Amino acid sequence: SLHLSGLLLYQPAEVFQAVLWIVVPALVVSVAYSVFRPLVQSGRKFTIHRELPVAIIHKRLSGCLWLWIALTVIETIVSGGLPIVWLFTGSDKTYFQYGILSVHGLVNALFSALSLGYWALYLYTGKRSFLRFPVFAVLWTIVVISRGTLLVLLLQSAILLLRLRPIKLATFMRLTAGALVVVFFFGIAGDSRSGAGTFRALAQPTDDFPDWAPSGALWGYIYLTTPLNNLLLTMHTRKPAYNILLPATAATLFPSVLRYQIYGFQNALETQQGELESSALTVSTAYVGPFQDMGIYGIVGFSALVTLLCAIFLQRSGFWNSLVFSVFTLALVLTLFYNLLFSLPILAQLFWFRYFTALPKRVRHSPPYGDILPASYTSTRIAH
Repeated sequence: SLHLSGLLLYQPAEVFQAVLWIVVPALVVSVAYSVFRPLVQSGRKFTIHRELPVAIIHKRLSGCLWLWIALTVIETIVSGGLPIVWLFTGSDKTYFQYGILSVHGLVNALFSALSLGYWALYLYTGKRSFLRFPVFAVLWTIVVISRGTLLVLLLQSAILLLRLRPIKLATFMRLTAGALVVVFFFGIAGDSRSGAGTFRALAQPTDDFPDWAPSGALWGYIYLTTPLNNLLLTMHTRKPAYNILLPATAATLFPSVLRYQIYGFQNALETQQGELESSALTVSTAYVGPFQDMGIYGIVGFSALVTLLCAIFLQRSGFWNSLVFSVFTLALVLTLFYNLLFSLPILAQLFWFRYFTALPKRVRHSPPYGDILPASYTSTRIAH
């Protein structure tokens, strides 16, 4: 509504109408699930929810940590160094060239799953030793200059914190302060990669944009407003295919190399980008693919689906369910930018979560033993 950038094409009334197609289905699904779930489950018998002891989960995390270290060393050797070194040495290489194509995303999935797993152990036990890897993970995203991965780590961790701990005023204030710090450093990282002057020319801030605001404020404003702008541009210029196979929505379920073979390079990009007002700002919300497939019905259906998944896992206790809830809620929050619900690096985390928490076969169907706790206990802490 403020139109603080010349890139924004549409009036508030048009934007509001598009937002309603996204928000109303989410509200309807949330309310309907809350109302009907108790009615559906009222006749079910109580069952014991089995949980692994912390020691076993920690052991599995440690094993996977060594796997990630080995894969990262291989990627660094193949890439010929690290992005932060390239940045400060004036190399022609960029952070886009770090990693092995179609492998790097899966390595990132393991990395994100490890960070959230250790963070969850800290929240369940209060042991500060479990914070070492989450802190290292944040520093590593700076080394590889990956703002996207940093955003995923911070949001998933914040979601899990709010899921497992009571929401207090102090917690809210800390999260708010942390968000402001992230915005500040987000701008610094962006300026170091693209140049402050270059981005300002691209962003086209109007005279109403405050000159005193840090560069992170302009970065944040452009990132928050242009995706919806691109979605509206696509809705105005493209006719939906009405294809029930949902090729545009499902494109990201294929690894990048295979995706480019199936769709062709340019078509693979357009499935997620749609029409762009600026070729440098390439995100168009998670709803651009569903719109290209099924029009308004695709937007409504996708919004309902991602909200339903969040609602289901919000109501379930346990270590595994809490981790899965964090991933689906991350996908819901970041629908503003991209379809992470169908992103392989995001979905692959679910595989690792299952490995971290899967019960041994010998006890899966046996009577509970001391270290396995009912679901009611997991809202506080898991005991050794």
